[in-house]
Amino acid sequence: MKNRFRELRLERGLRQIDVAKQLGISAQSLGYYENWVNKPDPETLVRLADFFEVSIDYLLCREDEYGTISTADTVRYSAAEMQLIEAYRELSSPMQELALKTLKAWKQ
Repeated sequence: MKNRFRELRLERGLRQIDVAKQLGISAQSLGYYENWVNKPDPETLVRLADFFEVSIDYLLCREDEYGTISTADTVRYSAAEMQLIEAYRELSSPMQELALKTLKAWKQ
């Protein structure tokens, strides 16, 4: 069976760990879904569809078009933005504050 999870992730230049963290699952779980070792539960399917901005039917290869998305608050991040988010999350709280101050200073 064609694997849309992996296909969509690679199209966007994302690593498994990046997608998994955004979805609140382990990279290992995502890998299992990508290899059809395990199937995602309905809640995870919805999160995957929202994350990739596609329909669940598209994810499950029941249609060839991305489909209509019913959520209004889905945000798509570029690979570079995902790297910034990940790096920021790994910083201590004082370092996060310093990073924000630095970015604001650069903006001016």
